Amino acid sequence: MVLITLSLHSIELSNELYLNARRKFSRIGNVRIYNNDSGYFLKNHPLDLKGNTFYFLDAHYCGGYSASGEKSTPIMEELQTLLSGKTFNSIILIDDLK
Repeated sequence: MVLITLSLHSIELSNELYLNARRKFSRIGNVRIYNNDSGYFLKNHPLDLKGNTFYFLDAHYCGGYSASGEKSTPIMEELQTLLSGKTFNSIILIDDLK
């Protein structure tokens, strides 16, 4: 049996969604929740991710129970940051791209 230890980083723009996620995952040590704009955060606070990484990007503001920053989607900024200046052996999944 192979045991794989993963760390999960989630960036929530909405303060309410951030607080809900922190509460939900508070007892799980390998989960980090940040309250920020993901495009800005990834560019200005690089995460120390070693090895291959799976990135799940929720790509857009959809109204209702979601949040919008300066742009309705920071997907281009996120991709530019993730793909810039390094050998990329990771997977990026983009959800809800419309």
